[in-house]
Amino acid sequence: RHLLARELAARAEAERLASERAAILGQIADGVLIADPEGRVTFANPTAYQLFGYPAGDPAAGLTWALHDQDKLPLPPGEHPLACAALRGEAMTDGEWTIPRPGGATTIVQGSAVPVLADNGTRLGAVLTLRDVTTQRDLERQKEEFFANASHDLRTPLMAIKAAIGVVIANVPPATPAPLRRMFTNIDGAADEMARMVEDLLELARLRAGRALFSPLLRDLREVAE
Repeated sequence: RHLLARELAARAEAERLASERAAILGQIADGVLIADPEGRVTFANPTAYQLFGYPAGDPAAGLTWALHDQDKLPLPPGEHPLACAALRGEAMTDGEWTIPRPGGATTIVQGSAVPVLADNGTRLGAVLTLRDVTTQRDLERQKEEFFANASHDLRTPLMAIKAAIGVVIANVPPATPAPLRRMFTNIDGAADEMARMVEDLLELARLRAGRALFSPLLRDLREVAE
């Protein structure tokens, strides 16, 4: 009777702790997945179900916790962050993946996976947290497109200004006052500076988009240091 009472009490305490954990994790804005030592998902909070496009508690999601890379290619099972953390004890921080949702939509998530260790160092499983950054990445893409388009559109009027001021400087009458000559020179220099700024913006857009072309050159590092 004593053993049965202790077992029932322990079971009740475990159920209480599980309910408390579920209630706490259910209020977290990030998706949370918990895996056992074999890497199998044993718990997912409502936000995680939402990220993967399933109703909370839907058993159909049990086999669909797959993550894809940024090229929308599925991660091999052994490279899933939960598997890396649970099976090999490898922590992953600030990873970025995509989730193919039902209907063809894609969610971009950023997250971290860490192993859960007992006091003696034994791995008990792993925890993966995921945050939806789809809107943020879309805004960044729109910003980059805006800078690229604006920089490209500024080239035409700058070329016109540069060409016009070049003609003016080449045909300045000898009797033109010195202050006016300096003004023409300043306009020419400002057009060159604006052109360099526009080219920098275009180069930044190419770098962010991964389309930059590099042309290595031999340089004396002493000159760079000086």
